[in-house]
Amino acid sequence: MRQRSIKENTIILLDFSDCPEGKILSPLAPEDDVVKKYFSGWSTPLAPKGGFNLDSGLEISKENGISVLYFSGKNYDRAIVYEPLDIRDCI
Repeated sequence: MRQRSIKENTIILLDFSDCPEGKILSPLAPEDDVVKKYFSGWSTPLAPKGGFNLDSGLEISKENGISVLYFSGKNYDRAIVYEPLDIRDCI
């Protein structure tokens, strides 16, 4: 059986070069300046809104001197999605 080659496409390229390190998009945290600047329109739909002491599982950290979006992977499912403001208002 012949295997198909998988074509990779970049959907979006996010630039975190001057984004400070730390946890982002925590469900119970108010929207701070970092979220407003770098993650406006982004949400974490699988992060529990009523879960105390649970974070989004996402953070900005440095890897080889480059700021990256890191998933801590604490045995739970997480996602980050973009929802334009007009779509979010309809839900």
